[in-house]
Amino acid sequence: MAIYGVSCDTVDANAAFHEKFAFSFPLLCDLDKSVTRAFDTCKPSKDGADPCASSARSVVVGDAAGTVVRRESPFDAREGPAALLAAL
Repeated sequence: MAIYGVSCDTVDANAAFHEKFAFSFPLLCDLDKSVTRAFDTCKPSKDGADPCASSARSVVVGDAAGTVVRRESPFDAREGPAALLAAL
């Protein structure tokens, strides 16, 4: 099993965030938002001018063949992990 984080933030911002929270998994940069769009996790800007200003906190679970078996968006970072593990 592999875990990756994906963010639309800059490399420097992601590196600082990764360091601050000491993640044990890589945090990847989606600067062109292609992954965000592919997984339909776009979050619009507050003024609505940009329908994909950032990515909503989400979880996508894939099986060994790469098939998406579960998707939760938005994802509650406080309660979600325990509920997700229980469901899986």
